[in-house]
Amino acid sequence: MFKFILYSVIGIFLLIFIIGLFGEDSRDAPNPPYVDWSKYAAYKKIGIEKSIEERSCSGLQKAFDAAEGSELLNFIDWHLNNIGCYN
Repeated sequence: MFKFILYSVIGIFLLIFIIGLFGEDSRDAPNPPYVDWSKYAAYKKIGIEKSIEERSCSGLQKAFDAAEGSELLNFIDWHLNNIGCYN
């Protein structure tokens, strides 16, 4: 009985590892994550969009560091990856 439980637990961990290894990274999605801009001040949207248009890694990184809320962080992170700031 103990071996069965041990092998089951090991199997579950391996399955989780494999799914994580081959799972899709949201930064590789074809489109950026949705952001409900009504939750944020207009100057934040303007500044982020300006950094995206200028392909400014430093501007986006500053926005990322100052951002609050996972949807905004995911949006900026997607653009940091898409622009090539992580290369």
